[in-house]
Parts: sequence; structure tokens; C-alpha cells
Amino acid sequence: MIFGCGSDLEYEFDSLESEYEIVALFDKEKDLHGKFKFGIKIYPPEKIPDFSYDFIKICSLAHTNKIRSQIIDIGVQSEKIMPTPLFCDKNFQNWEKLKKQRKSKRIFIIGNGPSLNVCDLDLLHMHDELSFAFNKIYLAFDQTKYRPTYYMVEDILVAKNNAKRINSISKLPKFFPEFITRQLTFSDTDYIYGLNRPNNRIPVAKKPTLNFLNFGWGGAVTCTAIQVALYMGFKEIYLLGVDNSFRYENHNAHKNHLVGAGESNHFHPEYRPIGEKWNPPYEKITNDHFTMLNKLSESIGSRIINCTRGGAVEVFTRKSLDDILS
Repeated sequence: MIFGCGSDLEYEFDSLESEYEIVALFDKEKDLHGKFKFGIKIYPPEKIPDFSYDFIKICSLAHTNKIRSQIIDIGVQSEKIMPTPLFCDKNFQNWEKLKKQRKSKRIFIIGNGPSLNVCDLDLLHMHDELSFAFNKIYLAFDQTKYRPTYYMVEDILVAKNNAKRINSISKLPKFFPEFITRQLTFSDTDYIYGLNRPNNRIPVAKKPTLNFLNFGWGGAVTCTAIQVALYMGFKEIYLLGVDNSFRYENHNAHKNHLVGAGESNHFHPEYRPIGEKWNPPYEKITNDHFTMLNKLSESIGSRIINCTRGGAVEVFTRKSLDDILS
């Protein structure tokens, strides 16, 4: 027997129904209590101890960390909670080994802003620099031998719109938040992390951490990569192509999304096709998070340095890429 906890049950129900007898569903939403989903009654989580069960399945991968803590607090043994991509032995082992892979004191965080150019990527390749890169960085691959050391995607629309291309990227360690593992193919060599996201109606920067189960959301994947770099123990973290400056027309908004209209906010002209849905940028929130990250890095003896050619990020000390690599 198994319980479904949280939302997003549609993703889980079919496979679970064939393997287990689902005896009850639980959700914190009071409006759902007493109602039925797939013919099964929904209860508040506090009722879990009233049932006999073999396992609990957490179905909301966006909030695994919080849900685990909540149901453990009401007396559920952790052994009774079925593993998720984040909470599994292999993922824990991967993250533990990650610290031992660091063979340099510095790493570059490569943004996809319009200031990024192929010549800079060539320089990083020539100097064999370690780096994180994101999203559609693969658009530069046919122009340079540069390849990032690590690849990360965090935006669910980027994942949905480009799943085939992202899945085809090979020989690069990939980092995904757990909620994206339903959109993308992942393996046991990838790194799955938890992301502490705010209420969508009140977006604010969440405190950065060195805990891969609970990295703080900062409105940009760059913020998470910096937290990973700090977790790994890098003493020097250099930002390149992190402009944090976007131009778009508000009338291109569709519900909670924007629709591509030929804007030039990235390094490649084909980065944002006309008609493609994309999430609105959070420049202020990201800058707020950068301030938090700067304080965190200083507290542990690390430095974040901005070598972006221009851009709108003035939180960090600036230094030219040419001077860094000379």
C-alpha cells in the first residue's frame, strides 16, 4: 500500500497504480480535504498516522525537502518514504564525491548575456579553465572548442522547450533541480538538487546555502551555480557574460509568461526564437541574491569577481578577463 503526498499526482499515478494499492492521498490544501482524486479520498497530512501503510510516495518534486520534513515531524519514519531523485543514495554519493573533484582554486560561471563572445570562450578553452554554463550555451558549440566543465538547467520552460537538445548533450556532468527531472532525461551520474523557491505570487530572493538539498532561489540559474561552486570549495569564482539586463515589451506577456518577439538579450541571435514562451527575468531579485552570495562567500574565505564585459552587475569587484588569464 502507498500514499500520495503533495500535488502533481498525474505524473505519478499511472505507474504507481500498476505496482501498488493506493489507499489514501494527502495534501495540505484545505479545499481538497474530503474530496476525491482518481477515486481516492484526500486527507490532511496530520491523518497519516491513522493509517496502516508500507510506503509513502512524495509526488510534488518541487517541495520534496519541505514535505519530507513535515511528514517526519508527525512521526513517519524516513525509511517509509520512497526515494526521489533528490533523496536517493546515489545522488548523495555524487554530491559527496563532487568536493573531491576540485583540482583548482578557481572556476568561471558563464552567463548567456549579449556581452558573451566566442573569443572569450576560446580563451577559457585555451587555458583549460573550469566552468559552469547553462541553458542554450550549446548554441556556441559549433563556433568554438570550448565546452563547460559542468552544465546546469533550472528554468522549467527552458527544459520543456529544449528537452531534446538538452538530453542530447553528452560527456558533461549535468545539474538539475529535482522538479525538472520530469521534463528531462537524467542519469545516476547527474547531480540533483533541491531549490528553496518562494511563493510565485510574492517572489523574493531566498537565502543562499551550502546545502544541496536546499539551495536558495535567486531568480537566475547563475545564483544556484555560485552556491554549487561554494559548496565545492572554490576560492575564486569569476562571472563572465552575466549581464543581468533584459529588454522586452510588457505587451508580449501571456498569462505568467513572456513570448519571444525577436529580443536580443543573449549572446546568440537564435537564442530566443519568435513565439517561444519564456519566464520573465528578475533582475532586482537576482541582484539582491548576488548581495547575499557576496556576504556568504566572504564569510567562508571565497571571492566572487565579475569579469563580464559590461552588463549591469555592480555587486562584485570587477576585474578584466584578460588580466585574470594573463
